Amino acid sequence: IIQNAAERAQFAREHDAAAVDMETEWIAQACSARKIPLLSLRVISDTAAAPFPAPPAVLFDLERQQTNPGRLSAYLFRHPTAFVRLIRFARQIAAARANLAAALDLFVTAQV
Repeated sequence: IIQNAAERAQFAREHDAAAVDMETEWIAQACSARKIPLLSLRVISDTAAAPFPAPPAVLFDLERQQTNPGRLSAYLFRHPTAFVRLIRFARQIAAARANLAAALDLFVTAQV
């Protein structure tokens, strides 16, 4: 996971990338090794121009697969201006979730 805005901006410049999918590669490799077909449909919640409102480790605990409310609260207490960015990010996540749900609905209900 790209940890900060500077790394994200550098990666975007080096690869001329608007966004980076860092998770699907591992799933694709596992499926390929087992000859399992894969269709990946992703939505973008953050970009190089609009990075995370807090460090990734603050926003999401990978081991527990959820946000740690105490860690997030402590971060917001120390960085109160991040609260506005967090609200904006939450709206982006909601829009991304709605777009993904709509796309999945179209895919599942399509007459193939």
